[in-house]
Amino acid sequence: MEEEFSTLEIQLKNAISESLSNHITSNSVFLAERLLFERDCESNRSILAECYLSENKIYKAYHILKDCKSD
Repeated sequence: MEEEFSTLEIQLKNAISESLSNHITSNSVFLAERLLFERDCESNRSILAECYLSENKIYKAYHILKDCKSD
């Protein structure tokens, strides 16, 4: 089953990707937190964890992923 994403989610994901590629980690974390607020799902949690890892905040990445079931 494929997930359908809202226009806002798609825009946030694109902005997060652009922020990460430009090494603007604080912006990527902010946007990923907004994305998770929009829809709390494992794929969005994974994106936020990736942003936390880019800031070397391993404990936050662990905390956000600890209840996830997928790899």
